[in-house]
Amino acid sequence: DLLARQRADPDALLAAYRQALTLKPDDAGAHASLITLQLMRRDVPAAARQLQAMKKALPRHPQTALYEGQLAFVQGDLPRARELFQSLLRSRPDDVLLLQSAGAVELRLGAPAQAEILLSRALSMDAGTPLTRRLLAQCHLAQGQPAKALAVLDPLLATARRAAPATDTDTDADALTLAAQAQLLAGNGAAAARLFDRVAQLKPADPRIRTALALSHLAGGQDDAAIAELQAVAASDPGTTADLALVSTHLQRQQYSAALSAIDVLERKQPDRPLAPHLRGQVQLLRPDRVAARAAFGQALARDARYWPSVVALAAMDVQDGQPEAAQARFKAQVKADPRDSAPRLALAELASRAGAPRETVALLLDDAVKANPGDLGPRLALIDHHLATYNPQAALVAAQAALVALPEQFDLLGRLGQAQQAADQAQQAAGTYSRMVALAPKASVGYLGQAEAQLAAGDLVAAGKTVRRLLDIAPGSLPAQRLAITAALRQQQPAQALALARELQQQRPEQAVGYLLEGEVQLAQKRFDAAAAALRQAVQRSDPAQAPQRLHHTLRQGGKPADADAFATAWLKAHPRDALFLFYLGDLAVAQQDWALAEQRYQAVLALQPGHALALNNIAWLRLMQQLPGALPFAERAVAAAPNQPALMDTLAQALAANQQVDKAIALQQRVLAMQPDNPGLRLNLARYYLQAKEKRLAKAELVRLEALGDRFAGQAEVAALSKGLGGR
Repeated sequence: DLLARQRADPDALLAAYRQALTLKPDDAGAHASLITLQLMRRDVPAAARQLQAMKKALPRHPQTALYEGQLAFVQGDLPRARELFQSLLRSRPDDVLLLQSAGAVELRLGAPAQAEILLSRALSMDAGTPLTRRLLAQCHLAQGQPAKALAVLDPLLATARRAAPATDTDTDADALTLAAQAQLLAGNGAAAARLFDRVAQLKPADPRIRTALALSHLAGGQDDAAIAELQAVAASDPGTTADLALVSTHLQRQQYSAALSAIDVLERKQPDRPLAPHLRGQVQLLRPDRVAARAAFGQALARDARYWPSVVALAAMDVQDGQPEAAQARFKAQVKADPRDSAPRLALAELASRAGAPRETVALLLDDAVKANPGDLGPRLALIDHHLATYNPQAALVAAQAALVALPEQFDLLGRLGQAQQAADQAQQAAGTYSRMVALAPKASVGYLGQAEAQLAAGDLVAAGKTVRRLLDIAPGSLPAQRLAITAALRQQQPAQALALARELQQQRPEQAVGYLLEGEVQLAQKRFDAAAAALRQAVQRSDPAQAPQRLHHTLRQGGKPADADAFATAWLKAHPRDALFLFYLGDLAVAQQDWALAEQRYQAVLALQPGHALALNNIAWLRLMQQLPGALPFAERAVAAAPNQPALMDTLAQALAANQQVDKAIALQQRVLAMQPDNPGLRLNLARYYLQAKEKRLAKAELVRLEALGDRFAGQAEVAALSKGLGGR
């Protein structure tokens, strides 16, 4: 240990620790130090051998599990590392090294919110660890929070600002690089360039720093000079950082030939690796040259049969070419090659969902992914999300609770549990779940957002108001927080406060439509139509009007000015003929006015802009069914293909199938729809109609009896009575 503090020769260190183990083979500290040294020297095989010796001498020691997790992290088995670290944290929640390691894994796994919790706890126990600060800054950058990143880096930047030579050049350079990235994210290009310049002075030969400096120049508008810098770095550096940056830059500028030339240079550095041909395939897709793209992706897989980006690219092309079975075969081959790998299993589930497979089939595929790798968060989140998206909140609850048993106090899982509880009408329980998120991460806004929404849903307006105030203190510039604060104020019958919040938002974001749009909604809720229209006219003049045009049109109609509304619609469409959102709104308005021909015209205009617009497709099918016109079925089928497992769209498709005399298919589909929304009487009435069409009187009667039992709770009792009468007795 003394030699380590003196930064002695690594071989002397290794010899000392090995001699310690000769005298005491079960010395955990010596084993741990040897593994750490081997990892620092990037000798992973030696570290693995040392770990095996440690496991043999200390099979149940917590340090053994810790270093097994660290080795798994280095070897890229992130789910296994997460599983080990989570298990250790249950008994050692205050171990700084463990918290740091677990945070690094969560960051690499794309869970920065969970990483932030762990790293913040580690920093509170040992504020002087530079690595923890750098990792925490990366969490903030991943979540788009540059100010937080700069704040946590400030002590390291202060060290780098000292006149005396830095004691750790690498640490200073890394901190300065992260600070420069934060400045870029905040839109401060000049400040970022200054920081990158300082890093370049510390490490003038580091190609990564030279690349970052060139990219900062690119962000500052110095395009040609930056590209020249990147080309110079790529030519002199055996690494690939500058090459990849150069390819990306050419692609952003749509310079496909230049991108291919840069990829050729990259391939000369990596002649046996799949990255270059994969990038070539991506460029060929953009040109577009699908034949060349397939060949390039195939070349990548010839070099590495498990190179996932190329597998995904070829599978996507298979689906686009009408060959989903080929895509499925690709994914199944990947599952066979590595049963624990979650990615191909999730892809198989996604493929099944897009093909319109029943929700139960998709859920089984996702459940298999969970069982194959219980420590991997991704499949668990995907399973919960699937149940929520397919209207199965109880199953989502069960999946979320099971996931939290395996991965306790996991931030993202708590969020999903809260969503499932709200979907299952358990608003009070959801508020409690979100309070656990707040306790885990008191400076993160997402827990407060969920808690306030749940409290509003539960009707606890006083508690919601308090939560919103805390939320605004923590995230004063957060748009979701401000929206929620306005909603809470309106629910509490405080329109003046809601209006003040909207106008404060206008001052914060004067070039954006959102503040004026929200003021319009507040004024409209008070039936102040002229004031609402004035605010919305301000919104539509911004570069991102979003829903403002339709809200202005609606406000003018509600305020008794239909001529002004029509004039606005005509002018808006003339100036913005590709506004699909406004066209769809006009289609819905025509439906409400029972102008079927105009409604279909509007929806067809939407499809001309967005051929896969599921709701426009569905609504055209519904319009044709209403008018008993031919051609409803193809539109309904396209709608369900574009958005599978959506009950409203599936209901329309069942109606189209029945109208096309495919009543058996209509019944099977409607049964699936009703399983998703068993309390929807309209769906049950349609199923009864299809049973009658199929001469299944007994089954039809069972559904009609259930509807009769609803009494006044179902407005369609007259039709129920008429259908029951047609059965020839009760």
